[in-house]
Amino acid sequence: RKVEKQKLQSIVEMTLQAPSSRNSRSTRLWVVEQPELLQHIADMRDYGSAFVKNAAAAILVMGDKTATDLWIDNCAISATILQMAIVDEGLASCWVHVNDRPVLRAEPEGKKADEFLREKLNIPENYGILCAKNFHSSGIDRADMGFLIQHHQSLLHMGGDLNKLVGLALQLAHLCIDLQMLLVDPPQQRR
Repeated sequence: RKVEKQKLQSIVEMTLQAPSSRNSRSTRLWVVEQPELLQHIADMRDYGSAFVKNAAAAILVMGDKTATDLWIDNCAISATILQMAIVDEGLASCWVHVNDRPVLRAEPEGKKADEFLREKLNIPENYGILCAKNFHSSGIDRADMGFLIQHHQSLLHMGGDLNKLVGLALQLAHLCIDLQMLLVDPPQQRR
């Protein structure tokens, strides 16, 4: 099922508001909706990425290496905000690491996932790829996520205190993981 354009736009806009080192704004996002490209992302590693093939969409979180040497840090902050933005739109998501990950687990010094992605995606050489975030319907009504949305809105309005922002972002990420675990293994099924 496709993600509504308005939701995608909101997710991207919110993510691009993430703080960055020295306000370098080095993070770049690439939205992927085409099934054949989602399959390519799913195939980039022989472990931990196969589930992307069934996603409604994915976003590659990349950094312009010429803008700052802290592009990885900036991407990590943006990826955290991206996770919150996805949840805020009532969707579920999972992080798939790309940066410096081998295509084949048994060959850690072999071909890397970012090289594999560049075979079909025209990604500029100066962009490093940190991760891909897939997303799909969560099956949870947005009204049932009030506590997550409240934390998320607090984060977006924090402003200047980056340490506090990152700390709250990590707390929210843990809440998101807890919520997703409940979706996968609801308490009534554990008995």
